[in-house]
Amino acid sequence: MATGSQSLTSLRGAVEATEGAATTPTRLLYLPQGALTYSRTKEPIAIELGWAKFDAVQDILSGIEDVTVNVATSLVSTEDFGWWLSAFDGAFGAVGTLSDTTAYTRTGAPSQTDNTISATGQRSLHLQYAATDLVATYGISLPGLVGESLTFNFAKRASGTDTGCTWSGTFRTGYPAIPITAFTGSLSDRAQTWMIGNYGKTFVDTSTMGGTADPEITSGSFTLNRPAAFHDGLDATGNHTSMHRPNQWETGLTLLRKFSNLTEYNAYVGTASVKTLRKVRVLFEGALAGAATAKHTVRLDFVGKHVAISEPEWQDGLYYATHTLRGIYDTGIGASWRFMTTNAIAAAYTAA
Repeated sequence: MATGSQSLTSLRGAVEATEGAATTPTRLLYLPQGALTYSRTKEPIAIELGWAKFDAVQDILSGIEDVTVNVATSLVSTEDFGWWLSAFDGAFGAVGTLSDTTAYTRTGAPSQTDNTISATGQRSLHLQYAATDLVATYGISLPGLVGESLTFNFAKRASGTDTGCTWSGTFRTGYPAIPITAFTGSLSDRAQTWMIGNYGKTFVDTSTMGGTADPEITSGSFTLNRPAAFHDGLDATGNHTSMHRPNQWETGLTLLRKFSNLTEYNAYVGTASVKTLRKVRVLFEGALAGAATAKHTVRLDFVGKHVAISEPEWQDGLYYATHTLRGIYDTGIGASWRFMTTNAIAAAYTAA
């Protein structure tokens, strides 16, 4: 008898051809057990009457359906991280640039002006999720998902189920969730190349990105937030009419750094009230993806300035301080943030 076993849950996805198209899944997706949760609510509308009865409620009707998908702390693979990133930066959906025989590099290009679901704005995702032993009874299809928030965490010291390179995110959709009784598409398991803390390197510069290694940094967290806005036009449906991203995004980076010099403290204080610009690169490189030189890679470039610095605190008998930076537009990368990945996947994420 089917029981809906948690250990048998399956997640499948596709980058949609068009927003809400529920494109047939092209890949199995790999998250820690229980990392994916979704909320599906239809705001109740209560009909309450003063009608000489102690029961005030005469009826309850359905309002607008609202769907949110949350991915809790999950592992970063070079094959899948860029796939998820396409929901924040449409450039990741395209074919990669051949780097080294069998290695393909995808460099993000967050648009400053395009908030559409497109190759230059953001892509929309379709997820199918169910317990495989219960899918004939109930599964869920979640179309039209676009990224709302992203967190990228990194640390060298990691053990157990913490790999030292993780992400989490929130995705929203203007489309309703659809119950399903079967998965669509014929899919097989795929190789995954996991990034671990031991692969990580950090660089901090004022001008040239990636020029100066900074091994004093032990951990950090990048955040990106771009809230959804929903247009609810009178269209005789119980769904949002459309979903938009009209507001500016907010980016930030926190770093835990050994307090062995005044470099970052002075950058925080600044000169004549002008803080020093910080160009931070976080680079993870694993095994070879190409024939000779190109490695499986996940890279974050971030440009910002300090907005806060903690007083130094003792950790394991050493002084450390937490630095908080806010993102600033940079002409070099075209934004305050940009990701890059290298793997052995030749096809565009919109197709595979």
